[in-house]
Amino acid sequence: MANVKFGLRLLETLTSALYDNPIVLFREYVQNSVDAYKRALSKNFKAIDNFLVNIDIDKDNRLITVFDNGYGIPEKEFRNTMTDIGLDTKSDLSNQIGFRGIGRLSAIPFCKNLIFKNKPQGNKNIFIFSWDGKAFNDMLIKDSTAELSAAFDVITTYSTEEYKGDINDHFFHVFIEDYNDEIDELVREKINKQKIKNSN
Repeated sequence: MANVKFGLRLLETLTSALYDNPIVLFREYVQNSVDAYKRALSKNFKAIDNFLVNIDIDKDNRLITVFDNGYGIPEKEFRNTMTDIGLDTKSDLSNQIGFRGIGRLSAIPFCKNLIFKNKPQGNKNIFIFSWDGKAFNDMLIKDSTAELSAAFDVITTYSTEEYKGDINDHFFHVFIEDYNDEIDELVREKINKQKIKNSN
């Protein structure tokens, strides 16, 4: 069997090349939330009357958050789901919106930190997986020949924190921290257009 190795440049290709326009970030994370909710329903989870996906933009602090009150990812699956690249586990693609299996990484080229906080129902902890966008870009400049598996130790972090609320609460929360000038320009352009529209 061949000993296949993947370099750090592969991750750059799968993010920067496929997601060269920051507007896709909003589409990808909303798609992921909706698809995850549909999968939960297919596994006999109860429908949520007030299921929602909320996007919040803090332009002063350059922070975008995407929150959904779906069932989150089971603890035993979370870490693998966060590190699987291009492995699409959506069993019925005809009933799903997203299909590439890498949409959750779409923000990496556009921010300094990409953080996922996952709270499954019935669990007392929040599970956190972080991608260090700055470290990723630094490695591309200084050590672009690094193997992707080794780079994960530098650019990703897994941790947990105790949840202070009801143990039966459930959600998935994405934090796109310190987004770059490209997103900032997009955000301000959309805000200005909305202001003009509302004033007419």
